[in-house]
Amino acid sequence: MTLLSSTGVDPQTVPHHSTALPGAWHDAERRRRGEEQGAHPRGAPESVNTGRHLQALEISSGTGQHVTHFAQSLRNIVWQPSEFDRQSLASIEAYRAHYQLPNVRPAIHLDASLPYQYWGGIPPESIDLVVNINMIHISPMACTEGLFKGAGAVLKPQGLLMTYGPYAVNGQIAPQSNIDFDYSLRQRNSEWGLRDISFLGSIAEKNGHACQQQVSSVQEREFGVKCPKVQCVEHNGPSALTYT
Repeated sequence: MTLLSSTGVDPQTVPHHSTALPGAWHDAERRRRGEEQGAHPRGAPESVNTGRHLQALEISSGTGQHVTHFAQSLRNIVWQPSEFDRQSLASIEAYRAHYQLPNVRPAIHLDASLPYQYWGGIPPESIDLVVNINMIHISPMACTEGLFKGAGAVLKPQGLLMTYGPYAVNGQIAPQSNIDFDYSLRQRNSEWGLRDISFLGSIAEKNGHACQQQVSSVQEREFGVKCPKVQCVEHNGPSALTYT
């Protein structure tokens, strides 16, 4: 079984004394502090933190580190991880086996660019929360469009879509590190790059959602989109949008 690290740490390079999974040892202290404080995933809306039993789908789960951390913090939610990359699917299963969390289901193969009917058999209006982390800027636009469209189909009424990643605002990218990051992404693949929140808003509107509010928060670098059926909360971007 393959273990992957979101920081690119090779399993063989993990310190010999570490008993944690690759990629998890470096932030163990940060996770411990969060658990001591009873912290939930940053930006999680109150409707997620109520303690009600909910169903969540993570699209593009990567290594599996995120979903296992969320599942420990939000035990009232049953999490369904998913990935397009087959190697990452093996890593997610390794994290599941390690943490033995009863509220994390086996990972499914999911291509966000395809209609929701191909999303592993997930029924329409069956999900309370869809989470998507660091996919939008490093995938073809078809994946972003499929994310918004598919989430609108599988989410229950008043369901939430939360996404995380760096974004441009009104054509501007900040700080310089994000400018450099955007350039490097586009050099690697012309279909990749930081998306503008106004462009994402147009995709949301195309799928039946209208922009209601924008809140700037450059220091916290948080961006969110809220819809009656779809809500996106995007971190590492300098503003927040609310859709109805």
